[in-house]
This record gives sequence, structure tokens and C-alpha cells, in this order.
Amino acid sequence: MESSSTAHGARLVPEGTKPVRSRPSLPLWSIVLLALVAGVAVGRFVTAGGDDVRRATPSPLAQGQSPSIASLEQRVAAEPDDLGAWQTLGGAYIGRAAEVGDPSFYALAERALARAEELAPDDPATLLGQGRLALALHRFPEALALGEQVVAALPASADALAVLVDAQVELGRYEDAEVSLQQMLDARPGLPALARTSYLRELHGDLPGAVEAMTRAESA
Repeated sequence: MESSSTAHGARLVPEGTKPVRSRPSLPLWSIVLLALVAGVAVGRFVTAGGDDVRRATPSPLAQGQSPSIASLEQRVAAEPDDLGAWQTLGGAYIGRAAEVGDPSFYALAERALARAEELAPDDPATLLGQGRLALALHRFPEALALGEQVVAALPASADALAVLVDAQVELGRYEDAEVSLQQMLDARPGLPALARTSYLRELHGDLPGAVEAMTRAESA
């Protein structure tokens, strides 16, 4: 069976190559949107998920189907100290902002995650949500710091590593991104990691490698 890393121990990008442009022309999540249009089922990327972090910080709301924003708002109104509800609501707002293109949801997400931070400072699930929000708002140094915090607490969290990889790429730290992405592939070699592999290879001008990674993502 092929390792979660590239076959036969090959690097994620060819050794000695340099990015063909100083900045990505598209944000990392866009490659997954393209995959979705092509018929690849996408469960989550930057703005949703967090399963492995939530397994480390259990919440009743992390089980079963995701509740709607309306039900979450009712939940936090009735139980204002429910940490998991605030965390889930923050993530739901981020997802809705991306879905409908309404940035006002980012302000709501920021408030929800700030409340979660008040209830449990430095909780990994809250930091992860804040990292995703920082990415969505193009606050990449902040996203990098938050990603590093979560990875320090949960080194095997693919969701935390995703935030770290995205921030590193957006800041032009491609060698660091390659290391973090390999850790993400080792933790969870699914579509989010393979899509990022494809994108990083494309940035380095390795178009055949990018296509190969996306082909693997289609069957992930």
C-alpha cells in the first residue's frame, strides 16, 4: 500500500525547484472548489470541519449532524456558558460567510469565538476557529500564530495543520509549508491534504505532479 507521503519517498515538490510566482494567484481553498465543480465530493476545507480537534475537546454538538445556525443561536441564548455551542456557532458563521458572500457573518464569528475564548482560554477548538477566521480575513500572520498554537497542543491534528499550511503558503514560506503538509498527509491523507499537495506542486511549476495529486484526491 502506498504511503501517505508521495510514492517511494519522493518529495512533495521536486528538489531544487522554486515557486514560479512569489504569491499564489488563488487562495488554497479555491483548488477544492475547482475539484468540487469537477465532481469531487468535498466534506470540508478551511472553513468547516475540525473533527480531530473536537475529538480532543469533546462536545455534544460535535456528534451527529451539524446543527443549523438558528438552532445554535437558540442554544447559546438558552445556555450562554456552552463552550461547544459557541465554538460550533463561530465555525458555522465562517462557513455561511463563504457560502453566501456576506462578510457580516465574519463579525458574528469573531464575537462567537471571542465568547468561547472567554469561557475557556486557549482551547484548541477555539484557536482553530480563530485561525480559520484569520485566513478568511487575509490576516495571515495571525493565522500562522494560531495554527502554530494548535499544532503545538495537538501535533497530529490535520485540521490545525491545514490552517498552518495555508498561512505559510500565503506568507510565501513554501519550505515550511511543505514540511507541515507532509505532517498533514501523515495525519489524514484525504482530499484536503491532497488538494493542498496539488496546489503546492503547481506553485513550483510541477504541473504533472499537481495533476497526479488531484487524481489521487478524486478517489480519496
